Amino acid sequence: MASATRWLQAQVMKKMLPALVLVPFTVFSAMVIAKEGYFGFITLALREPWGMQVLLDLCIALSLVATWIHRDARERGIVAWPWLLSLPFVGSIGALGYLVWRTWRAPRPLATLAAPR
Repeated sequence: MASATRWLQAQVMKKMLPALVLVPFTVFSAMVIAKEGYFGFITLALREPWGMQVLLDLCIALSLVATWIHRDARERGIVAWPWLLSLPFVGSIGALGYLVWRTWRAPRPLATLAAPR
């Protein structure tokens, strides 16, 4: 029985973790944007080599995430373009939003996706 409880707790945590990260990170990001401006990171990236390195690293990582979202959304019957469009504008917030959306939406059987309309 204890292993079933642990399994259930793990499943709940698996569903909750993206939302638990998304909410405070979005609030923090909004506070930084309010203080520094939306393009404040570009000033930092142009001034500091480490800032540029982090910006380039983020672009590479988001490209990989975009590829994964595109494939995962297609397999699950989720419309991918809003999430892909969000990535260059809100970065990890868009990726976390996709994780929350795909975790909590009702699953659609693949058979219904292939059915003619």
